[in-house]
Amino acid sequence: MARHALDFDWALVKSFLAVLDAGSLTAAARHSGAQQPTLSRHVAELESQLGAPLFERTGRGVVPTAAGRAIVESARAMAEAAAALHGGL
Repeated sequence: MARHALDFDWALVKSFLAVLDAGSLTAAARHSGAQQPTLSRHVAELESQLGAPLFERTGRGVVPTAAGRAIVESARAMAEAAAALHGGL
């Protein structure tokens, strides 16, 4: 069942970027102030919505899959747009 665009949860993308930039769920939680289970749940939900794994879990953290790398540019553009919108308020 497809989700409607208005159901989009920006928190999922923010969590994806936090994990991507930190290289692990633990480091992302430490840097973002979020709880590790929340970040893990957000990444899992985004993976479910997109129908593809976004990270490969390794012994030392995570690395983006091809699907994860494919959405990085769009996710960063969304983050920049959100920052610009927030700065304009």
